[in-house]
Amino acid sequence: MNEKDIFTIDDYLAQLESQLPNDIPKSEKDSQLLEIKSHLEEIVNENEERNVNRQEAEKLAINEFISADMLANQINSEYKNNKNKDFDSDDFRFKGSMGFLFSGMGLLLVSVFRGAFELEMTLVGLIAIAAVLFGLSSKSIRWTSERVDYIKTISKNLLYIILPMGAVTFMIRSFLDGAVNFTAFFFFLCFMFIVFAIIFYLRRLFYQKKLNI
Repeated sequence: MNEKDIFTIDDYLAQLESQLPNDIPKSEKDSQLLEIKSHLEEIVNENEERNVNRQEAEKLAINEFISADMLANQINSEYKNNKNKDFDSDDFRFKGSMGFLFSGMGLLLVSVFRGAFELEMTLVGLIAIAAVLFGLSSKSIRWTSERVDYIKTISKNLLYIILPMGAVTFMIRSFLDGAVNFTAFFFFLCFMFIVFAIIFYLRRLFYQKKLNI
């Protein structure tokens, strides 16, 4: 339907709806169309108060209003901007949640540093780590190349920063004791096993998601 073929409000709304992208939720489309129809009806009522018949009043209202093409572009642009803002916020939460992974690893190191099993710290650390890994397996995550690369960066940080920190923590404990603390060494081995298990999981996730992007 061309602009010149639009004579009624229903024609205008049909033209507008046909140009709105499919990714806009139906409820949002209906809400937008209802609001626009209400605004057009107000203009029609104003024209009718000036003794203009209904048919002519609708034509005048449509002529006074922004074209369906332009309005569709505006709605689409606004929707994309809002969607990008939501995604930026979601992306911030995604990266922020990775902090819990490192916090969990830090809590596991408490047993290494003290050379004794710290049940509460260990449990909290394991729960934090498990929560992050469980979250990464969620189907609700919108994977992008940036997020996939971020996962690879996290795995590198675990290998080149967190794992050496575990070794340093063990050496500090042994230095303070004046001898090798075998209890701390045992907890360091457990820590190392967990780190490598997480790295393996993240690397597998990286290659899996990389293929799907």
